[in-house]
Amino acid sequence: MIDQVVLPGQAYRKLGPLGAHRGRPPPGLRPTNGRPQPAWPGLFPRYAAHGRHGTGTGTGPYHEPMNRSDVQGWLDRYIAAWKANERGPIEDLFTEDATYRWRPYGPDDRHAHGRAAIVTGWLEEDDDPDSWEAEYEPYAVEGDRAVATGFSRYFATDDEPERTFHNVFLLRFAEDGRCSEFTELYMLEEE
Repeated sequence: MIDQVVLPGQAYRKLGPLGAHRGRPPPGLRPTNGRPQPAWPGLFPRYAAHGRHGTGTGTGPYHEPMNRSDVQGWLDRYIAAWKANERGPIEDLFTEDATYRWRPYGPDDRHAHGRAAIVTGWLEEDDDPDSWEAEYEPYAVEGDRAVATGFSRYFATDDEPERTFHNVFLLRFAEDGRCSEFTELYMLEEE
C-alpha cells in the first residue's frame, strides 16, 4: 500500500498511519532536482522519466521549465559550437525539427528548417574562431521561451574595420533543453 502522495511543487504529505516524515523523502524515494525519484527507477517509470540534462528523458509529466542558468548554459554551448565549427556541437544545440532564422524578415533562404539544414548552413558560412568574440546572456526567461542579448564582435582585418553587432535572440526550447526555434535580430554598432 502506498502511504505517500507527492505532487509537483508540494512538500511530502503523510497519508498513512505511520506519522510524518518531517519534510524528508519517504523510504524508497530520494529527491532529484527538487522532485521525488524512486531509488529504483524501474519500479516507478513515471517518476524516472522526468528532468533534463541527464536526469531523465524529459518526456515525463515533471518537465521543469528553463531557467536563467539553463539558458546561459545553452548560450555558452552556442559560442563553443561556433568556435569549434564542427557538426556534433552544433547538432547538440537544436532539435531535429528546429527552425533557425538569422534574417527573420527576409526571404526563406535566410531561414533554416530542420537540424540538418541548420548544421549545413552554419558550416558553409563558418567564421575563423580567432576572428571574433561574443558574449550573450539571458534577458528574460519564461517557461520554454527566452530572450537573450549580447554582442558579436569581428576583429579588424587588412580589408575590414572592426565591426560590433548587438544581438537579440528569441529562443524556444524543447523539454530536453535543445532549441526548437531560434530567431536572431541584430544591429551594427555605428562609430
